Amino acid sequence: MVDNRFFPLEDPPTIQQLLAKCEDLSFCDVSGVDPNLVIQGAGTVPYLKAGELGFVADKTYAEALKSTESGVVIVPQSLVADCGPGLSVIVAKSPYQTFTSLVSALYRSVLAAQYSGLLNWQDGVKSGAISVGENCDIAPNVMVGAGVEIGDGVSIGPNTVLGRGVTLGRNTRVADNVSIYFAHIGDENLLHSGVRIGADGFGFLPSPNGPQKIPQLGRVLVQDFVEIGTNTSIDRGTLDDTVIGEQTKIDNLVQIAHNSIIGRRCQLSGHVGLAGSAVLGDGVLLAGRAGISNKVKVGDNAVVFACSMVTKDVPAGGMVGGSPATEIKMWRKEVAAIRRLARKKK
Repeated sequence: MVDNRFFPLEDPPTIQQLLAKCEDLSFCDVSGVDPNLVIQGAGTVPYLKAGELGFVADKTYAEALKSTESGVVIVPQSLVADCGPGLSVIVAKSPYQTFTSLVSALYRSVLAAQYSGLLNWQDGVKSGAISVGENCDIAPNVMVGAGVEIGDGVSIGPNTVLGRGVTLGRNTRVADNVSIYFAHIGDENLLHSGVRIGADGFGFLPSPNGPQKIPQLGRVLVQDFVEIGTNTSIDRGTLDDTVIGEQTKIDNLVQIAHNSIIGRRCQLSGHVGLAGSAVLGDGVLLAGRAGISNKVKVGDNAVVFACSMVTKDVPAGGMVGGSPATEIKMWRKEVAAIRRLARKKK
């Protein structure tokens, strides 16, 4: 579900009011929904709660749909039979586009205000808008949003911004010019200069009027003893969370896209890039400029060599290299064969 700490809905609309805010949903059948049902937020199947919007676009998630017990689901006609009796059902030709339109309207004002209302941290303490633990060292010109919580022993450098609802765990050190939004940061972490956490994920749907932005309503969760290098960017999830596991070390200029999950004790070298929903197990090593494609899984203790592009899953303990990446021994044989062929042509 969407975290109301970061995306509060102060006056939730009925489904009828929400539909009225959307430009064109004439291609939807909403007869299966009580028009006075109050929409409390958005979430993912099968974890929807009463009043939450979710969607299923195809039969890949049919089993999850069958186990969903409450909420409002947007489905194609082919999946109506898989919806349980406790669900309110919207039938749509393009469920993802319909969901995006409704959620964009639902959270429009919240998203528009996400960077407003910042206070100098001293003013935030005086007004009671934020809480600061003991023995903290906070530099001048640190700006905060309402509901920020800073744990004991935290240090924060100048010109850093903590957005609404952000939490920093005990003894975490944040350098200068860092921005953190929609995130919970654990204990004993080190964030170097210029780190950006919680920005929008890069999510768009094609439409006749150009790319349609998909609202990014997830969070970033950074566990304990993590180090993040300068100018690294970690995007928040679309609905679920982007997660960085404890004791993971991330170099400078790394890009981690929305919904990515990084396990414990991983090491990511400079210029590494993870596409959306990439998953790294525990103890994974990514050498410089390695790239992981969308939804690819890299198993525990695997190694990806420098400048490699991983386009398919890597098993636990695997070692891969090249572009597209392949098992390391095979990659070396392929490179050697190409070189021998080049010599022969000369």
